[in-house]
Amino acid sequence: MKKLILSFFILSAIAANSQTSGNLTVSVTTAPTGIGGYAPNHVMAIWITDTSGKFIKTILVYGIERQYNLNLWYLPSGGDDLDAVTGATRLTHATRTCSWSGKDVNGTVVADGNYRVRMQLTDDEMPGNNASFTFNKSATPQTLTPTNVLPCFKNISIQWTPVNTAVDNNAADKLFSIYPNPAKSYAYINGFDIKKIELLSLNGKLILSTNQQKLNLENQPKGVYLIKIYTSSATYTKKLEKE
Repeated sequence: MKKLILSFFILSAIAANSQTSGNLTVSVTTAPTGIGGYAPNHVMAIWITDTSGKFIKTILVYGIERQYNLNLWYLPSGGDDLDAVTGATRLTHATRTCSWSGKDVNGTVVADGNYRVRMQLTDDEMPGNNASFTFNKSATPQTLTPTNVLPCFKNISIQWTPVNTAVDNNAADKLFSIYPNPAKSYAYINGFDIKKIELLSLNGKLILSTNQQKLNLENQPKGVYLIKIYTSSATYTKKLEKE
């Protein structure tokens, strides 16, 4: 019994100190605040904090002269934008995409756990609109599609991919193909050594599992899905669109 208890605490300590490498991809479509004197011109920032609000890393900042209006980002970050997507004030609204490597401003991979994606956008001399989304950094992939935060942030996607899964996903493009894609009623997965295939929603919910390489999509609504492909040695993930 003592050995079991000791093993439990050792495993817990290892889990608590895990520092999984990976990539977080954030995508959001922006829109005007509705109050801006500069609209559609606007400045914005996307950054990472821990759950206590401590600044970790900037991953996107648009705007040079009016950065100080992004007070929620500018004050804790000190304007740090190293390795971030950067650029001048945006003149139009569009879908913005950026990523985070799991490292802090010092280049150190942070401990696994819950973190927040923060966003702020303004088109006037005021703080504007902001949003915050919590995700879990771990050895398990996670995809979030949060509800729109009106008026500025729509079609939000947050996807954490651990490093081992990121490598597998790159290999998946060479090893497996899905056709047709987009698909209407059925989709076929072509490749070797396929043991099991799962169809999941973008937030990771399992929809169906099969050992066949043909997926019946007739009862599924239109949208984008994840296809998880299991082989005898690894697991791969690809995306499938249902028309």
